[in-house]
Amino acid sequence: MTDLNVGGNQLTALPDTLGALTGLTELWAYSNKLSTLPDSIAAALTRVKKLNLYNNKFTTLPKPIIKLTSLIELNLCNNQLVILPDSIAALMALEELYLFNNKLVTLPDSIAALTALETLNLGSNPLAKQQSSAVEAWLTALRAGSCTLYMPADGRLISIKQPTSLPTPAHPPAYHSALPGGATQAPHLRSSLFYDALVK
Repeated sequence: MTDLNVGGNQLTALPDTLGALTGLTELWAYSNKLSTLPDSIAAALTRVKKLNLYNNKFTTLPKPIIKLTSLIELNLCNNQLVILPDSIAALMALEELYLFNNKLVTLPDSIAALTALETLNLGSNPLAKQQSSAVEAWLTALRAGSCTLYMPADGRLISIKQPTSLPTPAHPPAYHSALPGGATQAPHLRSSLFYDALVK
């Protein structure tokens, strides 16, 4: 199994047994009630490249994520993030970072290590107009390069050119995958089946 979708199940926790799925490259856990992640994720899911935690209850970046250094896409939109840790610098492979609609006021200087970003969405955050010089320089460099940059539309960080609109992040694509036994299910049905198998 290379991708797992447990989105939309109102989960308050993911099971430690998730760490047994060492072949995963994509994990979709959007629209649940998660505020933490099991440590087993960091130890076992070293191949994960896409992690979608859209619409949960995280207030800071879960520590296990920092060890997922193969991540190229991270979606934490519609959470309750109030701060990003300095350790976010470890995610240097990130190409897409979605932080739309959180409660971020400042960004850590260490985030400037994320120079591979091609998409950064910071829309609908109460970001302070004045950030550190390191963060301002990083944002300016991203905007001058090939990065698609979405900033708050209320005039904050006015040194960065604002987009005319801020698209709401989409849910994962509606694809089908094979289940054990050769059957197929749509993602929302597949989610429940896989989750039940994990916790048994």
